Amino acid sequence: MNALPFSTFSKIVPKPFGDKYLKSPKTLNEKILNKRLEKRMLQREVANFIGVTEDCMTLWENNRSNPMVKYYPKIIQFLGYFPFQIDIFQSCR
Repeated sequence: MNALPFSTFSKIVPKPFGDKYLKSPKTLNEKILNKRLEKRMLQREVANFIGVTEDCMTLWENNRSNPMVKYYPKIIQFLGYFPFQIDIFQSCR
């Protein structure tokens, strides 16, 4: 969209993620919520990808329950990174 009829300047501004988006997510549930908002996906779409129900996604995003370990591979694939911190020095003792 041009600023003025005679102007060739245009700027595309991305839509904000909304009030639920957290600047520094700490829990896995918050990271899932943020990634879903970044990708502009519905809970239903993410639930289908991971293999759970939409109700399950709602519970995760509202911190009422946590994902089971068997869903971690799909969650990691959805997030695009490994969301856990592992202390390798602690496990070597």
